[in-house]
Amino acid sequence: HNNGTHEIDICRWALGVDLPQSVTSFGGKYTYDDDWQFPDNQQVTYTFAEGKFITWTGHSRGLLKPERPGRGVTLYGEKGTIELSRNFYKRYDLGGNPVAFFFERSASETTDTQGMGGMDVSHVSNFFDAIRRGTPLTAPIADASISTMLCHLGNMAQDAGHTLKVDPESGRVLNSPEAMKSWKREYEKGWELKI
Repeated sequence: HNNGTHEIDICRWALGVDLPQSVTSFGGKYTYDDDWQFPDNQQVTYTFAEGKFITWTGHSRGLLKPERPGRGVTLYGEKGTIELSRNFYKRYDLGGNPVAFFFERSASETTDTQGMGGMDVSHVSNFFDAIRRGTPLTAPIADASISTMLCHLGNMAQDAGHTLKVDPESGRVLNSPEAMKSWKREYEKGWELKI
């Protein structure tokens, strides 16, 4: 899921959701035959209460990239669509007509290996201010862990080869003991994770 954590995080904020009720994934390694462990093309759908869902599409190493920006989020709503990237948001009405565009003052790279830009400076400054002054984090770790869990669940569904039913309180998979084998890893003695 690589950058998916960041994009899924934005979708969660927009929908006001946390952990899903189910996760379905399909895809595979279609581009390179090597020892890389993850699909190079993958699509994951997360379903939540009240009919809400997120579909994440990743082409981390694929040649199957659509003619779209390398990263970003598109939110589809009852009154229109919003496209978000690290550098802008664009709002359209239901007919696809532009309503408003907003561009960041300082552009960020979106597809290189570092992604440096204005938002990184803001995030690092906020982190240092939290340490030095007790300023609240704009991206609390407890919230980030939820978006990270969605990425793990997407990979678990991919490996399982079927839809996973998920406990939206704990994130544990309810219908696949095989998938739950990926819930944790083996740790060095003395460093075990207690759950």
